[in-house]
Amino acid sequence: MLKRHQESIERSQTRPHHILVLERHHADEKKIFYQKCEKEMAQLDQKLLLELDQQVSDQQSTLERAGLPMFYLTNNPDEVRLQCMFLSLYLSLSILNNIVV
Repeated sequence: MLKRHQESIERSQTRPHHILVLERHHADEKKIFYQKCEKEMAQLDQKLLLELDQQVSDQQSTLERAGLPMFYLTNNPDEVRLQCMFLSLYLSLSILNNIVV
């Protein structure tokens, strides 16, 4: 887009009165492009958050079925944080248990 803008300005060097119109048009086009990019990024962020939430729910469900204490389906951020701490503790104990044996 920037290359195309530069080329159109270069072609209009013989008509200086067109350059101002082109620059305004290019500025509008850039603004629309950036707005579209921001919208797409927001949609992508939302999609990624939903996928991450699904992964957390899947992990909670699997660990609950495995019988690990303190694991159940929840969306409460404090409870999820607590579950992460317990999971970290379980993993640390598992590593220590394998070293001792």
